[in-house]
Amino acid sequence: MGGNSLKKWVLLMTILLSWDAQAAKGVKYLGQEGAWKAFVSEQSKPRKCFLVSEPKEQTGNFSQRGKPHVMVAREASKKPQYVVSVVAGFTYKLQSEVEARIQDNVFTFFTKEDTAWVDNSTSDAKVVESLKAGKSMEVVGTSLRGNEIKDQYSLSGFSAALKLIDKSCAVTEGKQNK
Repeated sequence: MGGNSLKKWVLLMTILLSWDAQAAKGVKYLGQEGAWKAFVSEQSKPRKCFLVSEPKEQTGNFSQRGKPHVMVAREASKKPQYVVSVVAGFTYKLQSEVEARIQDNVFTFFTKEDTAWVDNSTSDAKVVESLKAGKSMEVVGTSLRGNEIKDQYSLSGFSAALKLIDKSCAVTEGKQNK
């Protein structure tokens, strides 16, 4: 799986989700577990699956803001390789970093416009393991105007929702599950 192609796809899905998740053509809703909604894009090759959650609490100095969310995406493959991204709902300060705190773990994300990612698939895997074990996640970023914004996410249902996308994007004996 090409990490860059999945990240480009995540960016496209982020744009579509900012309009309306149900309106995204070719995207099927798999279900919701706790605070996490699971989807599959059946039109892309290979098939791509993703989870989305919105913050339960937002703090900071902002008057207008888009729809912040965290997304965990993967392509259909025998061994899942996840891409974790955070969409702020505002443009991040240029060359800034975002911190995601899950229990005692702190992960640093790089930013581009309104989206933040960890730097490689090994880090993505560590974030996903922490998301599975944690109860909540705090995401801290700085807006283009220099305001610190903190979002609190519930991790309730994350593991169960991850199983939904893993099942939908699993590949067995060279064939994708349907």
